[in-house]
Formats: sequence, structure tokens, C-alpha cells
Amino acid sequence: MCAAASASASPACRVSVRTVSYSVRTCRGRAHEGAALIDAAKRPGFTLDATSAPTSPYVYDLVDRHDGAVPAADMIYRPEQSGLARFDSRYAGKSDTTGYNGRYDLQDFDTYAVGFDTYQQLGTTRTDWVTAGKKKFTWYEQSGMTNTVEERAELVDPKTGSRNADQWFSPVIHPRLGDSILPNRQGDYFSLNIPAWGDGGAHHTGYDFGDWKSTPDQLHQTVTLYQGDTVVRSTDHQQLNTNTPVSPDPLPYRLVAETSQSAVFPTSSATRTEWGFTSGHGWVDLPLIQLDYGVDTDIHGDAARRATLTLTASHMPGVTGAGKVDGATLQVSYDDGSHWTPAGLRRTADGKWTVDVKAPKSAEHVSLRATAKDDAGNTVNQTVVRAYSLK
Repeated sequence: MCAAASASASPACRVSVRTVSYSVRTCRGRAHEGAALIDAAKRPGFTLDATSAPTSPYVYDLVDRHDGAVPAADMIYRPEQSGLARFDSRYAGKSDTTGYNGRYDLQDFDTYAVGFDTYQQLGTTRTDWVTAGKKKFTWYEQSGMTNTVEERAELVDPKTGSRNADQWFSPVIHPRLGDSILPNRQGDYFSLNIPAWGDGGAHHTGYDFGDWKSTPDQLHQTVTLYQGDTVVRSTDHQQLNTNTPVSPDPLPYRLVAETSQSAVFPTSSATRTEWGFTSGHGWVDLPLIQLDYGVDTDIHGDAARRATLTLTASHMPGVTGAGKVDGATLQVSYDDGSHWTPAGLRRTADGKWTVDVKAPKSAEHVSLRATAKDDAGNTVNQTVVRAYSLK
């Protein structure tokens, strides 16, 4: 965004930099605005002061839909803020990290969403004003660190006048299943997609760009499927497909996902997640229990030493063989997992668990080890080393 102080230039325009032997900053505007600048430049002593703000503090994502025909007149769409949904977004991370964000509208008559990504500096906040879909369309949103990792949100249809909060790249970074490609069984073959880098935002799944071999990989992941203690197959990618048939009989399986990294996120240096489930011949989405965490952190991803942590255990919509989640445990560590202390969980009315974490003065990080089970025999055990940092 570029604001001109000495002439009637556009209050918002795109800034680009081209380098020859020196830097020239250019500001793009409309024809009549350019004409006004040219006119002003002819006057002796003319100066132009401009302020560059590559990351806007606000974004408007607007849709003006007309079904059946294009109106013959009155094509102006000028909504009041009270007629839009508000999103207060936070992009955690270092301010020198190059990132992006994009929001796409998916109409009810289409299978593809329309939109584009824009530059988004990390370590910033932004207020977005969005047209409500009112069951005619939904919004898909994604944010990423360029050529490194991409976080993808689930489809939403925010209500008019609603105020919503979202955070990107905040702790706890952990495996988060996506509802578009769930781990599944196809006859006697498994197709297991395990996005490993979900952030603390609501239902965000995180994908490794380096896993696609387009950039050097800074995020490391292995996925291994066991039948009992026997390895069925293993891969160092997020997608594991079995290429030989397994037994059609209902048998116990273990799916293990392990990650490590040190250069992308300041937290979650290593994770290990093990899902237990029983599966027989069929075409079904698997009943893997999803663990999620909630803790208040600042723009850098740091939490207070005394903080309330929320643990959620759930099943993805549409899976087969899921039971009612009826138990969970949590342990915390302040020395990267060398020693663990049980944490007393409290069950809330909405089926979640909470615990008050009181970290000692010597601690720099909090590591988490959580388990959950349901009454159908499905289990999950997850360890996150350096789940979040402390102020």
C-alpha cells in the first residue's frame, strides 16, 4: 500500500522495486491520478512524499452475486461493515519471514474456488472484512511461508455481523488431519495422508513444500503402518500407500507419524503420533482420533508461565468405526521430554479437557504427551517436544 502526501494519488496501490545500478520505487495508480501527479510535477519546487506498507493492516474480500441475469443498472456494491463478517487474523513468526495469505470463494454451483494469494509479512496482525455466503457460497483460506510450509483452513460460511478470530503459525504445531483427503482403506489397500504441520488455528492442516521436491526440505516426516508388530510399509513423505494387499480379516493396526525440524518453527522440534485402530476389508475412511491443543500465545508464539491449556480429542466427520471419546490423559515436561509429570485434566461441558500449566522459572519450553481413546477401541498417543515457548 502506498500513500501519497503531496498530490491526489491513490490511497492504496501496489509497490514494486526494480534494481539496475540503483533502486527505483514505483507506485501504480489510475490514469487520472497519474495525470494529476504529472501536472503537479510541472510546478517548481514540487516534492512527493510516499510511505510504503507492503503488508496491509486490512483486507476486504467481497462477493456481489446476482443469480439469473446481470442487472441492467445499479452495479455498485458498497456494503457497510455491519453487513460483513469480521476476521481478526494474527500471523505469528519473525517479521523478516516472507509469507502469504489468500481467501477464495467457492460458489454452490462450482467445484473450484476463486481468489488469489497476497504478500503477508509474519509477526503482524490484520483485520479482514468478508461477505457472508448465506449458504450460497463458502470461503477457503490458506497461509504459508514461501516455499516452506502451507496452512489450509476448512471451508467456512461466516454470519453477517459476526466477529471471528484466527491465528496462523501459532503453537501447537502438530499433525492435523484434513477433511478433504482422510486416511482410508480401499478394499485391502490403505491410502494414508497425514499432514504433519497443522498450527494452533481452528482445524488448520499444514503441508510441507519440500515434500513435493520443489524446494530443499526443511521439514522431516516419516509415516509407518504396522499390523501388530509387523511393518506393512513406511515412507518419508506425508502420503503412505500400500502396494500389496493386506488380510481382509479385521485386524489391529498401528499408524505412526514422526516429525523433526529446527529451522522453520521455533517450537515443535519433534513429534511422534501413534494411532491404534482395527480394520477389515472395505472402502472406508479410518477412525483415527484427532488431538488438538489450545493455549494463549503472543505474536511470537510464546505463552505465559501460568497458562490454561485445552486438549480436544475428536473424530473427523464421516469416518467409519468411530466410538464415543471417553478418556484422555496429559503429561508435561520442562526439559524437552527427559522427565514427565502427569497433569490433572478437567472435563468441560463441551467435551474438551483443560489444565492449568504452571511452568518453573528455569523452563524455556513446555513439551506435551497426550493420549485419548474411544469406546470402540480406537486410541491415539502423541508427544510434542517443545510444544510452545515461555515468556
